Amino acid sequence: MKEMSNKFEMLGEVPRADLAEQIVVRLRREERKRDIFYLSLMTSLSVLSAGGFLLMVSYLYQALLQSGFFRFGNLLFTDTTVVLSYISDFTYSLIESLPYPELILSTFLALIFFGSVTYLVQNRRDFAQVSFRLPKLSI
Repeated sequence: MKEMSNKFEMLGEVPRADLAEQIVVRLRREERKRDIFYLSLMTSLSVLSAGGFLLMVSYLYQALLQSGFFRFGNLLFTDTTVVLSYISDFTYSLIESLPYPELILSTFLALIFFGSVTYLVQNRRDFAQVSFRLPKLSI
């Protein structure tokens, strides 16, 4: 610290006494803005992805019904001996009847949801200190 003051003195400039305090205050303010941004981003992301995931699950269920996946799966429980004798054909039929785009999209939405919730849980201590106080109005 003494070296810094010597360098300022050589330049002919002297830093203000409250400069360090102002820097710390500014850093805390920027951290608070960043925390508010991430809190609102992750909260909205988790809510939107949860809603999208619920809609996607219902759409995936409809797609599985239309593709005949449940009918092929039902054969496993009703005619086990027939299924075991043609296990490779049965497996290929099950795989072919899967609605891949719906599965990929629902998995993607689930990963986004769990990722955002994990981020919120891991940083809950930082977010607990964030207050959303409104500025006082002077009337």
